[in-house]
Amino acid sequence: MVWLRKLLLDLFEGPFNPTHIHYDNESCIRLTEDLVFHARTKHINNKYNYIRSLVRDGVIKMHYTLTDEQVADILTKALPNNKLEYLRNKLGLVDISSLTKRERYSLVLIFMGHA
Repeated sequence: MVWLRKLLLDLFEGPFNPTHIHYDNESCIRLTEDLVFHARTKHINNKYNYIRSLVRDGVIKMHYTLTDEQVADILTKALPNNKLEYLRNKLGLVDISSLTKRERYSLVLIFMGHA
């Protein structure tokens, strides 16, 4: 995510708004926002301190999202059909088998850049 952000900054000048990260672990989000040292977190390595600095500098913004609402799960987990359909709809994806032949043809033209 940070690499892609740097690439976009190289390609397009100007300031970017913070990148929003949706996470389902409130404790981790609190650790990114709280700069106080905690005895139980002394094992956290530099990678997490780097994330904390990105939050502090306004590069990323962490948001709590319910586990059931994590849209990224569609790409990372085997899901039951009802959850798969729910997340697919949240992404705005369409089941092409429900489209008419003409609608499918139009999508192909759009995808190929001919529309």
